[in-house]
Amino acid sequence: MFGWLYGYSILFQFISTKTISTFHHRYERVTLQVTTSRPEEIMKAYVSHFRHGISCVDAIGGYSHQRMALLHTVVSSYEVADIVMLMRSQDPHVIINAVKTENLRRLLSRRLIRLYEDKDGKKVCIRLILISLRQFIL
Repeated sequence: MFGWLYGYSILFQFISTKTISTFHHRYERVTLQVTTSRPEEIMKAYVSHFRHGISCVDAIGGYSHQRMALLHTVVSSYEVADIVMLMRSQDPHVIINAVKTENLRRLLSRRLIRLYEDKDGKKVCIRLILISLRQFIL
C-alpha cells in the first residue's frame, strides 16, 4: 500500500533509535555503597579527584564486630570505573556495592574551595560553596 520506501524509513528509524538508546547513558546515576576500614584516606582521595559529595556513617561489622565505615555517594555511570579504581588504590580490601539509581530527586555537587592570599600573606578562604544544585531530576 505505501511502498518499499516507507518500509526502509521505518526500519532506519528503529535502528537509529536502538543505537542511540544503547550508547546514551549520560543521565544514568549509580549509588556507590562503600564499606571500608580506612574511610579518611578514601574520602580525602575522592574529594580531591571528583566534584561529588560523600557521606560517612560509622558502623560495626555484624560478623567480625570490628569498627568500619559506610560511605555513600551518587555518581554518573561514566565515573564508576574511575572511582572504584581510586578507592581500591587507597584500600585494597574495600567492598563497593554499585546500585542503579532510578529516582533521584536532585544531584548535588561540591564546588572547589578557592583559597586566596590576603595582604599579610595568610591564606583566607574567600568563599566556600559546599553544595550547588547540579541537576534536578523529577
